[in-house]
Amino acid sequence: MNTAKVRWKSIFLSSLGNILEWFDYAIFGAFSAIMAKNFFSNEVDGYFAQLCVYAVFAVGFIGRPIGGVIFGHIGDLYGRKKVLFSSILLMAVSTAIIGMLPTYREIGAFAPTMLVLMRLCQGMAIGGEYTGGMVYLVEQATTDRRGLTGSFSELGCLLGTLVGGQLTLITLSWVMDQQSLESWGWRIPFLTGVLIAPYAFYVRRNIKESPEAFPKKRTDIIPIAEAFKFYWPQLLAAFFSTAFSGVSLYTILVFLPNHIFTQKEIVGADMAFVCSAITNMFMILSVAVFGHVSDKIGRKPIMISGIIGVMATCYPMIALSKSGVGFWYLMFQIMFGLSLSAFYGPRSAFMSEAFPRQIRVTAVSLVVGLCQATFGGLTPFIATYILSKTGNVSYVALLLLAVCFLAIVGTCKLSSSKMKATASKTAN
Repeated sequence: MNTAKVRWKSIFLSSLGNILEWFDYAIFGAFSAIMAKNFFSNEVDGYFAQLCVYAVFAVGFIGRPIGGVIFGHIGDLYGRKKVLFSSILLMAVSTAIIGMLPTYREIGAFAPTMLVLMRLCQGMAIGGEYTGGMVYLVEQATTDRRGLTGSFSELGCLLGTLVGGQLTLITLSWVMDQQSLESWGWRIPFLTGVLIAPYAFYVRRNIKESPEAFPKKRTDIIPIAEAFKFYWPQLLAAFFSTAFSGVSLYTILVFLPNHIFTQKEIVGADMAFVCSAITNMFMILSVAVFGHVSDKIGRKPIMISGIIGVMATCYPMIALSKSGVGFWYLMFQIMFGLSLSAFYGPRSAFMSEAFPRQIRVTAVSLVVGLCQATFGGLTPFIATYILSKTGNVSYVALLLLAVCFLAIVGTCKLSSSKMKATASKTAN
């Protein structure tokens, strides 16, 4: 079979798996307001219940560095293929179980306990598949298309988040009444998670192994120890570089729409998730373009421009949310999303090129996982806490500005490692 055809088939299968896995992961964030009502006591006030479910949301991110270390070790020593298979399977099972869990009214405190455990499993699965897929796609690419091909992992994340996060909730809200949605309708998207299990077995049989897997000279190393011993400056710079992406993404996809949706007195509150979905669509259309441009002019100029764009648009976007969902709110959110895409587009290639192959999956998984655990996963919780204490949602912009500054420093400091051109030889 033609080598290039096999390579593109592997890229397609990996990207599709990323979409399906992010669908499963994103539905929790979209349904967080409904989950709060079902898994926590009705005796607590609305803010506290929302804080509780956002804490569970954050647990998934705590699982990401754990999964990153476990699956990263497997990927660096035994091949990227095994990571993609096992992580997808773990996601399918844990998501389906969430859809079958009894509520707080039925079994009391055991309900949120089981929810936390399954959310942790989801986080571990994403910690392996997302970053393992990032590295896999970049290693499959020709040397002049790493930015473009690597951007497919971010495309899968955004597309899965769009379908699982916004479109699913919007569709179910249109076809059933609020009472049905809150009592049993929310289970439907979680139960569909089991449908990706057969896909995992198909991937195991049909996907091509990465050309840079299985280091020949040092199969006895411990990747995480190697990373901290010899590459800690790279790890620190990469951590700062990607820190702001989770805060930014979960501000526009989780916190803002849920905040507006629960404030029924705000004009256009019911359109909050529609605005986020529209922004997500613009990001989907642009992320590969930015990845492609980074192949032509370099990663850093595109990524830093994106960070500056987020800094310029975050305050007006958040401030406008106080007066309602309207034209200018949507415009600033779209500009915010396009700026974020400029960072996401080159990121997979940028991060993969920063580390040598024998620790690459572990290093990238650890950095992204820790960033998401400490920044991204806690964003809805911290933002809601700031709002509850100040009563002014505009203060959330300060959080975004702080992590943007860290991202600029980290991106400027991070340098590329020597990445082999294996893929470019096998692709021709």
